[in-house]
Amino acid sequence: MQQQLDYQKKKIKRLQAKNLFLKKKVAGLQEILESLDEKALIDKEEKMVLEKIGVEEAELIKRQLKKCKSGKLSRAKYSPELRCFALTLNFYSPKAYKYVRKTFGTCLPAPRTLTKWYSNIDGRPGFTKEALAALKYKADANPHSKIYCTLVFDEMKIKTQSHDNPSGDRRFGYIDYGFDLITDNTDEATDVLVFLLVGINTPWKVPIGYFLVKGTSAKLKAQLVTKAFELVHETGIEIKALTCDGAKANLAMATELGCCLDANKLQTTIVDPTTGQRVHFFLDPSHMLKLIRNTFCDYKCFFDENNEYKIQWSFVEALHKIQEDELFYMANKLKANHIYYKTKIMNVRLAAQLFSASVADALLFCEKELDLPEFNGSTATSKFISLINDVFDILDSRSRQNGYKKALNCENFEKAFRKMDEVQKLLLSLSTNVKKRNGESRKIKLLDSPRYTGFLGILIGIESTKSIFQDLVVQNKQNDLKYMPLHRISQDHIELFFSVVRSHGGYSDNPTSSQFEAIYKKILVNTELTQTGKGTNCIPLEKITILNCSSALEKINASTVRQYNSNDATDEVDFTNFTDDLIDEIEALTFLSPFAEKVVEYIAGFVIFSTKKKIKCNTCIKGLLGPIDEKSLVHQKSKGKLLYASKEVILLCRICEKEIRRHLSDDNKPTRSCTTHEVVTRSLKKFIGKDLFPSISYHSHENDFTNHNLELARLIMQKYADTRISFLMKKADPQKCIRQIYRKLIHFKNQ
Repeated sequence: MQQQLDYQKKKIKRLQAKNLFLKKKVAGLQEILESLDEKALIDKEEKMVLEKIGVEEAELIKRQLKKCKSGKLSRAKYSPELRCFALTLNFYSPKAYKYVRKTFGTCLPAPRTLTKWYSNIDGRPGFTKEALAALKYKADANPHSKIYCTLVFDEMKIKTQSHDNPSGDRRFGYIDYGFDLITDNTDEATDVLVFLLVGINTPWKVPIGYFLVKGTSAKLKAQLVTKAFELVHETGIEIKALTCDGAKANLAMATELGCCLDANKLQTTIVDPTTGQRVHFFLDPSHMLKLIRNTFCDYKCFFDENNEYKIQWSFVEALHKIQEDELFYMANKLKANHIYYKTKIMNVRLAAQLFSASVADALLFCEKELDLPEFNGSTATSKFISLINDVFDILDSRSRQNGYKKALNCENFEKAFRKMDEVQKLLLSLSTNVKKRNGESRKIKLLDSPRYTGFLGILIGIESTKSIFQDLVVQNKQNDLKYMPLHRISQDHIELFFSVVRSHGGYSDNPTSSQFEAIYKKILVNTELTQTGKGTNCIPLEKITILNCSSALEKINASTVRQYNSNDATDEVDFTNFTDDLIDEIEALTFLSPFAEKVVEYIAGFVIFSTKKKIKCNTCIKGLLGPIDEKSLVHQKSKGKLLYASKEVILLCRICEKEIRRHLSDDNKPTRSCTTHEVVTRSLKKFIGKDLFPSISYHSHENDFTNHNLELARLIMQKYADTRISFLMKKADPQKCIRQIYRKLIHFKNQ
């Protein structure tokens, strides 16, 4: 109860802060409009329009009005907002930009003007002077506060296509490290190495350079990183973290820069000899999570030194199998894609959903509550999955989150450090059996196995997190950083940058070196690009709103005439035996396993959660809620926010489920007759002559024209049937998804 109150208080506080911000914003806009109105600079109609639109639309409309009055366009400079809008639209589609420009009376800049803006940027390989100059300007604009950032670098595959410039002063498609002279190097570049800066205490990111390469050695990467440290330090901005993926060359580069990557004596702080600044080395946690998933699947079993603590992949497969057989997910997202992940091996979301608290809870519930024999001994596996989930949340923490996902601060860092120490101790003790070339297997430490990178990366992240938190938050004398959002140290930002580059090519997401240079220049000029999830390994979160309107809901709310209190006389009547008799009578129709029964109860809780928000009748709401059941899946998953359904609601959902299963095809797909209307109609026929809600039976006669009990039952069944049928229709066979395989073969052929 206390947790729920704290959650509501925090929610109210956030809403109040958001409301205050919006009021100030509206007040500022209103003052500007009132001033324009008093000076007779705009008409009343123009004022009404400007009150409803944003800055970009306002600037465009102003230019259109001036053109209509004078017959020609104004020579005034374009505003920054309109420049951003024009550059963004032209970046995504030049044809769409020409159409929009023509539609709005050529009030937008001409394509030639946009080209002139681009031509001012030197987008050649090497470190970009314009980006460094922008960083220096940003640092000079804030002389009293330091700006901390993360240096992230990664490689992107490009198409090997070489050609010479007609003027003869440049060669495209060859290895290029940014030197101005023309070389005779005939090796074609296969990758582009990009360096990106991401703000830690301020929200910004900017690419500072790229290089055309064909494989890079650890020594070369160390030299480029050291040069980046030096150039960024000259701008007045401090680099506090260095992030990359777990390639062997990157690990060797870290050793070259002074790190010690021995798991038993880690030292992950880099001291730059030219600037003297301390930089903390990180391996991207998302990549490490995928590597741990791959190792877990291939090695099948981990155990401690005494062979007592066994972690087995077979339990994950057993959970997937029982969920597929029962046509239910036990409050988790484990699907065939998570088991047969190799067709989508780069997808981070699949690895994160496998190592999740929901999967750990499901394994524990199957062993402890359902007592299923195939899950005996799964406690260790459940704990391992839970620990990996918690440490990943810490290493990818953000502001405005809860639990371990919340950014580290002076209030929660001790709890997070204890959890990281627990994970560190576990990873150092785990062993596995590795097969030799002769077929024999031997027991070795996971950190000594050929697949050690993912586990070492987590240990490096733990050590670097502790040191950077002490450096920037605890020991920071200026105290200008109150919390540490570790998501700003991840590689997600450069992956989204690559996504923008790939999306510019349309169907061809593998650009040539000259195409990459052109896109790079556009991105440097452009500041308003929307992050797209297509063509990248990480995606931005989306808010999805589902609108639902039910005739049963309208009937209940339209005929609500009386409110009942909890002390009604009918509350004292015991209807337990009546409900149990009805359950026994219905039970003979179709059989549901104990696993399915528990999941139906859980879905029933979701049904009343959705229904309760829309119903205005207090008596109907009272018939939906049931007592706390400590053996239910709801209790296992609840953190004070989930609702328990009454026996009547669970019975309605159970009958609805059985009716759905009677109309499934051999491959467990809904047939044409399995629609929400048909399922609800057939299910309600089973209750003819019976009381649907014995605890509020008096309520069925309260209204002259509407039977609330009947409409409430229909509303519950509609919601349940919609949920289940939608789920069954979306099921697909991921093993047939071979598009990703061919895509990678094309990009990485002969590699």
